[in-house]
Amino acid sequence: MIEIAPDAVIIALDPATTTGYAIGAATGDVKPFLGAVNLKHDETDTHADIFGRAFRWIAGLIEINQPALFAIEPPVPPGNMWGNSNYATTALTLGLNGIFVGAATCNGVAVLPAPIFTWRKHFLGAGNAKLERQKAKLAAVKQCRLLGWSAPNDDAAEAGGIWDWARGEIARQQLHRRGAPLALFSGDHR
Repeated sequence: MIEIAPDAVIIALDPATTTGYAIGAATGDVKPFLGAVNLKHDETDTHADIFGRAFRWIAGLIEINQPALFAIEPPVPPGNMWGNSNYATTALTLGLNGIFVGAATCNGVAVLPAPIFTWRKHFLGAGNAKLERQKAKLAAVKQCRLLGWSAPNDDAAEAGGIWDWARGEIARQQLHRRGAPLALFSGDHR
């Protein structure tokens, strides 16, 4: 279980060449700040160029915001992407995840993996594989608009969904630690 203060900052990340991010407090009636950073500047960029930019960017984000928690969408296992990915994309995704998780860990920031189907079910109401990638991105943008959150693009909107899910997970864990009745978690409401 992850323990963070109620006023602690959560940073949510949707790692990719264009990484979406959301920054906001763990509790309270707040809107997250949503943004995206393009880590690839042109077609001549190597993985090393992208990784270097990612490292500098995440180090600065941590220094400025002093988060207590990173909620990050882990890479989809390559076997699950059969026919929709290649080695270069897989290497890039794994490398970005490693940089972001490593930077968090080195700075004492807790890391909460946000499985794609789990956070999508929470934020969009559907998390199964039948929810096509592009439809899920559009649904995330729509959901952010409904909540009054300003998302500059779909990457930022998905990070907003991850942030919202992480806040719910932290609240659920804190409720469970306080000794809430197990019936709340077991589905037994007799």
